[in-house]
Amino acid sequence: MTYAMLWAATLISALFFAACFLILACRSKGKAGRISAAVLGILAPLAPSVFVAISAAILVHSCRLRLDWTVPAIAWPFAFAIGAAVLYLRGLRRKEGFVPAASWPLPRTAMWMGIFLLLAMLTFWNLDSAVKAQMQAIHVQSSAFVAAAFPIRADDKDNAAPRYDEAFLLLERDAKWPAQYKDKVEKWKDGELEPEDLEDPLLGEILARLGPDLALLREAASMPDCAFARDLGSGIMCRMPELFSMFEACSWLALDARCKAAHGDLRGAAEDVAAISGAARHLSREPMLISFVSAVALEFKAAETLDAILASRDPAPGDVEPLLRVARNSYRPALQRAVQMERAMVLSFFSGCSGWDMDTLEIMQSMDGADVPLFPGFASSLVNVFMCRSELEEFSSRMGEISALLSEPYSRNHARWKELGSARKRFECGGLLAKLMIPNFIILGDRPPMGDTARGMHAAVAAVSAYKAAEGKYPSSMRDLCPRFLRNAPLDPFDGGTLRLAPSGSGVVIYSVGPDMKDDGGRLLPWTSTEDPGDLGVRIGCVN
Repeated sequence: MTYAMLWAATLISALFFAACFLILACRSKGKAGRISAAVLGILAPLAPSVFVAISAAILVHSCRLRLDWTVPAIAWPFAFAIGAAVLYLRGLRRKEGFVPAASWPLPRTAMWMGIFLLLAMLTFWNLDSAVKAQMQAIHVQSSAFVAAAFPIRADDKDNAAPRYDEAFLLLERDAKWPAQYKDKVEKWKDGELEPEDLEDPLLGEILARLGPDLALLREAASMPDCAFARDLGSGIMCRMPELFSMFEACSWLALDARCKAAHGDLRGAAEDVAAISGAARHLSREPMLISFVSAVALEFKAAETLDAILASRDPAPGDVEPLLRVARNSYRPALQRAVQMERAMVLSFFSGCSGWDMDTLEIMQSMDGADVPLFPGFASSLVNVFMCRSELEEFSSRMGEISALLSEPYSRNHARWKELGSARKRFECGGLLAKLMIPNFIILGDRPPMGDTARGMHAAVAAVSAYKAAEGKYPSSMRDLCPRFLRNAPLDPFDGGTLRLAPSGSGVVIYSVGPDMKDDGGRLLPWTSTEDPGDLGVRIGCVN
C-alpha cells in the first residue's frame, strides 16, 4: 500500500509539474519559449522514468534479476504519457480563439505540485526509515548469531592451534632449498611423482630436514580440539591465514607418506594419512564455508594419498591401525553450520550497509582495493527502499531451501540436488544477492557425501587388511567382513547402501558409486572430479 501511494504521489506531482510548464508555455510571447516550455514539461519527468523502466527491463530479461518494482517502473512512464497527453489536449484545445491553459492559476497549480511532491517525499522517507529499522534489527540478530555460533575456545592443553602455528613457522623456516631445485620440489609437493623420484637423494634430504616439523604436525592433528583465534568483528572479511599454511603442511605430509611407503614403512605412511584427515576434522569444526571446503579438500588429499600408498602393496593390520584413530564425524552437519554462518554473516554485512556510512565505505574499499564512490544520502535511501528488503527476503528464502535440503542425507534428496545443480533457472531469476551467492551453495551439495566417503575408507581398509591377514586372501564382498572384522559395513553416503568391494588385478578396490549414482564396478575417478562418470574409492594390492 505504501509503495502504491509513493507511485501515485510521484505521478500526480509530475503531472502538476507538466501543467505548470504548460501554463508558462501558453503565457509566453515568443514561439521558441512556448515550444521549449511545453516540451520541457513533458521530457523532464518522462526521460528519467523511461531510462529507469528500460534499465529495469534489461536487468530482468538479460541479467535475470528479480526486481519487485519492474512492473510499476514500466507502468509509470506510460501512465504519465497518457495523463500528460490528456492534460495538453484539454489545455491547448482552443475555445472561441482562447487557449484554456493560459487561464489556469499558476500559483495554485504549483502549490498542488508541491503538496503531492511533499507527500511523495514523506512516503519515501517513511519507507526508508522502516527499512533502516528492519536492517538494524537484522544486523544485530545476525551479528549475535555469528558470535554465538563459533565453538568455545578449547583449553590450551587440548587445543591443537598453538602446535599448528608452531609447525607452520618451522616449515616456513626449514622448507628452503637452492633456487635450481624449486620447480622440481613444487612438482613433488603437487603429487606429480615418478617412481624414480621417490629414490631421489634430494627428496630424502628435504624430508629428513622437515622430519621434526612433520612430527609436530602429526601431534597437532591427533589432538581432540582445535580453535584458531578469529576476529569475528570483521564479519565476512575475517582473515584465515592458517588455511593456506594447512594446505602447504598437508602437502608435505602426503609427500612424506608416499616416500615412506616406497621404502617399506607403511605404518609411518598411514600415520601421515591419518594426520591429514585429522587436520581436515579440525578445519570442519569451524562454521565457515571456506573452512568446510578446505576440510573436504584435505579429506580428498588423504584419500588420494591412501590410494597411492596401498595400490601396489598388501598392508598388514598393524600398518593401517593409525587410520582407525581418526574420528568419523559427518560432513553434512559441518556444511549445515557453515551455511547458517554464511547466511548470518552475509545478512549482517548487507544489512549493515543500508546506511552507506563512511565506515561501511572504508570496509568496502578494503575488500578489493578499489575506490568506492561516496554516494549522497539520497542514493543510499534509493537502495534501501527499492532493493534492500526484497534482496534480503529473496536471499533468506533461497538459503532456507538449501538448509532444508541439508536437513536430510544426500541419499534421500540427491535428485533434488542434481536438479538444482544442472538447471539453476529458479535461482537465475532472483535478487542480485541470491544470484551471486546461491549457486555457490548448490555446487557444494555433493561435498558432504564425498568427504564422508573418503573418511569411511579408513575403517574399510583396516578391515580388508585384517581379513587378508587372517584368511590369506582378499574378501570377495563387504559381507565377508561382517561381523568379524566390521560390526557394520560402512555406508555409501551417495545411495544409502554400503560401500562396494570388487576384485581388481591381484587385489581389491573399495569404492562408492560416487556423484553419478551409478555402480561402475570400481572404475575410479580422481577425488576432485565430480562431472565425469565413475566411482570414488581406494585400491589395495591391485598393481603388481
